[in-house]
Amino acid sequence: MDRWEGAECIVKFDGDNMSVDGSAGIKKNQIISFSSHWGSDVRKYVDVLYRTSDGGVSVAQFGFRYGNRAKQFLNALVLFMAKKE
Repeated sequence: MDRWEGAECIVKFDGDNMSVDGSAGIKKNQIISFSSHWGSDVRKYVDVLYRTSDGGVSVAQFGFRYGNRAKQFLNALVLFMAKKE
C-alpha cells in the first residue's frame, strides 16, 4: 500500500487468508462486501466490510494516492475472492 493519511502497510493474500502487516488476518468467507470510491481529488479508497472472529462486523479502509495502486489492490482482492477453496 502507498503512504497517504496513515502508515504504509503490507497486505498479503495467502490461500484463503488476507492479512495486514503480519496480523492473523481474516478468511475470505469473513468478507461480506467490498467497494471502491475515488474522491474528487487524488484520494482513492477500497473498503472491505467483514465479519470479525467474535461475530461482529467491521470495516477496513485502504487509502491510496495513486490510482494504479488502488486498481492493483482491487484486482488482487477480486482474484482472492474468486479463488476456489
